[in-house]
Amino acid sequence: MPYVMSGTTRMYYEQYGDGTPLVFISGTGWSGEHWKLEQVPYFSPSYRVIVFDHRGVGRSDRPAGRYTTRMFADDAFGMLDAIGVDEPVHLVGHSMGGRVAQWMTLDHPERVRSLVLAATGPGPIDDRPHLPGITPEHAAEFVELGWPRYHEEHLRGSNMFLHASPDTIERFVATHRGQFGTDLLSYLRHLDARVRHNTQSRLAEISVDTLVIVGEEDNYSSPGHLDTSKYLAETLPSSELIVIPDVAHALHVETAGVFNLAVGEFLARH
Repeated sequence: MPYVMSGTTRMYYEQYGDGTPLVFISGTGWSGEHWKLEQVPYFSPSYRVIVFDHRGVGRSDRPAGRYTTRMFADDAFGMLDAIGVDEPVHLVGHSMGGRVAQWMTLDHPERVRSLVLAATGPGPIDDRPHLPGITPEHAAEFVELGWPRYHEEHLRGSNMFLHASPDTIERFVATHRGQFGTDLLSYLRHLDARVRHNTQSRLAEISVDTLVIVGEEDNYSSPGHLDTSKYLAETLPSSELIVIPDVAHALHVETAGVFNLAVGEFLARH
């Protein structure tokens, strides 16, 4: 099995293809498995595609203690060092993975060739309350359904998919089960890391060329990912924005063809 040590944490990773390294970074409590549905087959003929499991999820270690998005960024660079990636990489981060990618770029800009921020944000962007990951309504549903059924229902919800086929949704949900999933405590550690993320005051330091991409219907919370993505595009010094209509948070799965083409065209210019 492809494991390496990143500091004291054993990390699981997979890589495909050859060429410039292209690293995909997952969101809250997600392993790297979902990238293999649509992105690995599309990009591996042209790039050295790397997917991995964050600490606390999938096949990586689940150490105790409080997690942060900056810690996840350090983990990712430790993994890249361990597998011998010594050239600048393209980063594609979805949701919390986009927050991790921001820290990777802030802490080591010389190691990032280009940046794709998908359905993500910098943390609070205005004076609206930054909602926690689980509202009282979610908590009530969680108590009723238990874990992991609550998590699976969330992954199937309208905040994730609008028009995807049942088969597409089921294949996606399957990438969060068993060895690809996480336990409740580790998930809550991820949730805590995501909610506390805040790079808003440092966005001007991210000078690498950036594609911000988001679904037009990705406004599940307030502010939603559409709002925070627009904020990123307006604030980052060198960025472009693509809004994909009629899709929500799982834009890289439900509209994979549009997503991959847009990302591919951006990467080809960098």
